[in-house]
Amino acid sequence: MSPIMHLNGFLIGNLAGFIYLKLKHKRANYDIGLIVLTIAMFLTFYLSIQFGLKLDFHNGLMAIFFVPFIILLALNTGIITRIASNKVCVMLGEISYGMYILQVPLILMINHLYKIIHLEQPEACFYISTAILIGVAAASYYIIEIPARNRIKSWYKKP
Repeated sequence: MSPIMHLNGFLIGNLAGFIYLKLKHKRANYDIGLIVLTIAMFLTFYLSIQFGLKLDFHNGLMAIFFVPFIILLALNTGIITRIASNKVCVMLGEISYGMYILQVPLILMINHLYKIIHLEQPEACFYISTAILIGVAAASYYIIEIPARNRIKSWYKKP
């Protein structure tokens, strides 16, 4: 699909950035607003499925919820932000790209291994696969991503 088709999302993201910059001094506890927006998002998904609505959620429709959610999350000082700021959540966020990019090849290899060892319990397969994916993504982050980022940054250091 052409990048032009995603121009609306790009512009909405820019608008959200400008809004955040205007409001960044208004940090406060926005937990209630975040909970209301989360419920509204789930209700939108649920009701669209329940009533058979053919809503295209990839055309910027969910920006109605995501933009205020992201802005409130960035400005929030409440418990939701404290939970999201703990070391485990931060680490999972840091390795999330590796989890995204490695999930398909890893799952294909792991599923092949499950067939070889005749492991057929879906719950066990899920938890083992998730643990392996997290472990490999963490290794990738520390062994590949951080050194690559540091090397790239060193190219741009002023002499």
